[in-house]
Amino acid sequence: MDINEAFRSAYSALVLKPSKILPFYLMSVSVPAVIRIAPIITGVLVYYALLRRGNIEEIQAAIDELQTEGLGSPGSFEDLQGGGFGGEASDRLTDVLELVFVPEVIAIVGVSVVFFFLVSVFLNAVVSAGQVNAVYSVLVGGEPVRDGVGGAFSDTKAFALLLLLEAVLLLGSTAFFLLVGAAAVSLAGGVVAVLLGVAVFLAWLLSVIVVHTVFIFAPQSIVIDGRGVVGGVKGGMGFVLDNPVEFVAYVIFAFAATIAFGSVAGFLNVLGAPAAVSVMGFVVFTPFIGVVKTDMYTRHAGDEVTLKREASLSLDAVVSALRRGLDEMASFTVSNLHLVAVSALLFVGAGAAVWEYTVAADVGIETSISDRKEQLSPVGGFLNLAANNWSVAVAQSYAGFVFGFATLVSLVFNGAAIGFVAATETDLLELVAFVVPHGIIEIPSLLISGALGIHLGLVAVRYFRGGLTVGDVTGEVERAYNVLIGLLLLFVVAGLIEGFFSPYYYEFILGL
Repeated sequence: MDINEAFRSAYSALVLKPSKILPFYLMSVSVPAVIRIAPIITGVLVYYALLRRGNIEEIQAAIDELQTEGLGSPGSFEDLQGGGFGGEASDRLTDVLELVFVPEVIAIVGVSVVFFFLVSVFLNAVVSAGQVNAVYSVLVGGEPVRDGVGGAFSDTKAFALLLLLEAVLLLGSTAFFLLVGAAAVSLAGGVVAVLLGVAVFLAWLLSVIVVHTVFIFAPQSIVIDGRGVVGGVKGGMGFVLDNPVEFVAYVIFAFAATIAFGSVAGFLNVLGAPAAVSVMGFVVFTPFIGVVKTDMYTRHAGDEVTLKREASLSLDAVVSALRRGLDEMASFTVSNLHLVAVSALLFVGAGAAVWEYTVAADVGIETSISDRKEQLSPVGGFLNLAANNWSVAVAQSYAGFVFGFATLVSLVFNGAAIGFVAATETDLLELVAFVVPHGIIEIPSLLISGALGIHLGLVAVRYFRGGLTVGDVTGEVERAYNVLIGLLLLFVVAGLIEGFFSPYYYEFILGL
């Protein structure tokens, strides 16, 4: 086995068949978007529990008294830093905490943490199973998107148990060495305590490396060998033991790739484009690593890799992919104008509601587009804005597969954010003049991605009700990817305008 073959496979796969692999890596961006709704749901449940107990008015009264007697008084923050926070204000703070942290609230928070942790594990398992199945299918000449979707359904349980088992081992190891380290340091002193602490830390680090080694090729074993969790772990370890030289070469490659990615990320951060780092991660870095791992295990398992190796990135292929994306985006938009209208209603409605509330509340916060534009650099601003907007579109689109709820929350949140900025802007007309040139492209694009997420939510509902097949879902995954490629081109255009045009010519537009 030659790791260079795995490198060539990774390059060829991403150049020849990106549309067969990348949809499952784009889906990974949607997992945090789904998990972000956890605080919202938890907050609503906590508020409802306190409302049922009749504690809301008491809490508000206690907070008002606390502000009057303690935190709201001049110099109170300095008093708090100096340890002088006490008396009636301290009693009121205790009252507030006792009114908030009632048994029902503690139970809701505890259950929510456990539930959304399990949801996170489940969603990551779905995405990981889809990724490995799709990559393996590309390598052996199968139907990658269909196999990825099918694998996401069939292998999710094994992948979820694998993630849980690895997490339990890592947490158990960490807890064990923390206890050992604390005990060792407490029984010794001076230099001996330091040496013992270093020794315990190194032992813990070794345990983490061992755990990762045990699990590193287990996902590939589950998919390629058709094994369960235990069999997958054994298969992954079998690869490491049978191919120690190749495994060490892979570790060196992964480490070097991480260093290279970190260097590029540092350069992009200096340019002021941190969002571009994230896009590079889920479009290039993570897929490349995934193909290398899967190719190595495929050869170890004795399967023939049939992927063509004569691959080069041509301009014609890029233009063709972009044209297909634009056509698919236009087709989707025209056939789903009702969903675009729903997306716009949520976005604009949330923005208007927050704007009205913020103005009425007189929050005392002021923002200025003139100040913000001074911090923008043309190249960095363009890269960051285009990458960030596309990441948001990708997240709220594929998050729709979780029955559309996270997509709805994303639309409301983004609309509310714009409403708040508009309400606190010192010169609203100036803000409008700045936003309009790129906003006429950027905002409709976000609304289309929201419509796509709502559509995928309806697809999920219909599938679980038995109205759609795996083949139907496969088609929707491919279609969504092409729509997002079309939106990428629009966000690039909007980013160019916002980075190179809006900061320098909006005053001229304002004059007109």
